[in-house]
Amino acid sequence: MARKAVAANASDLIAKGCAPRAMLLGCVWPSSAKEGDVAAFADGLEEALGAYGLSLVGGDTTRGATGLVVSVTLLGKPCEGRIVGRAGAAPGDKLYLFGTVGDAGLGLRHLTGQWRAGEHAEAVTAAYRLPGPPLAAAKLVAHYASAALDVSDGLVADAGHLGAASGLSCLVEALTLPLSQAGRAYVAGGGSVTDLATAGDDYQPLVAVPSAQAQPFEAAARSAGLTVTQIGRCAAGEPGCTLLDGAGAPVEVRSGGWSHF
Repeated sequence: MARKAVAANASDLIAKGCAPRAMLLGCVWPSSAKEGDVAAFADGLEEALGAYGLSLVGGDTTRGATGLVVSVTLLGKPCEGRIVGRAGAAPGDKLYLFGTVGDAGLGLRHLTGQWRAGEHAEAVTAAYRLPGPPLAAAKLVAHYASAALDVSDGLVADAGHLGAASGLSCLVEALTLPLSQAGRAYVAGGGSVTDLATAGDDYQPLVAVPSAQAQPFEAAARSAGLTVTQIGRCAAGEPGCTLLDGAGAPVEVRSGGWSHF
């Protein structure tokens, strides 16, 4: 839990082109918590702090009558003197996604008995419980992206947030989405790519990159050992996101992902 809480917050900073620096942590432990529970949490926290170069600089810990409550606030520093927001993309910009899409959602489906992951069980469970937003991506986002955010609510939902903030349409091509072996197995077994594109909890940056910067961006990603895939483009049109099938026709999506309100 500690590792996921830290990773989820680090993901936001990375997708803004910022390097995580410090953390504030608030914990409310239930009366039933044992010393071993706290020790295990502390071990996971130490590992996560090390992974993202963070220092724990403050917070509060107490005991309460409810379940465990964990509140994390991260502080970061822009890699290149600017914070990359959701607004700023322009028609013609290319949309890129780091990593793969849908694995965490498959992990949740596996853990809740909605899908049998088989040989992919360990990988998708780890994707759900222990996300790993790429720290090295922060510099690329800062240098190349016109707009960006992390995919946490669901790819379609978050691309819609970017499109709405930038005042344009994000056109995402379903057949170009980067799938893991588990994702390909899910689709081969009759599952929908739409399920993966709306699942959420991916914690990977989604970035808009000006067309003239696309090749340098891809080269820089390869040099950094990061996988990026062009999944669509920005175009003039109704602000939001449209998922397209192989023929370029809109795919009906009932819900683009998680809605906070």
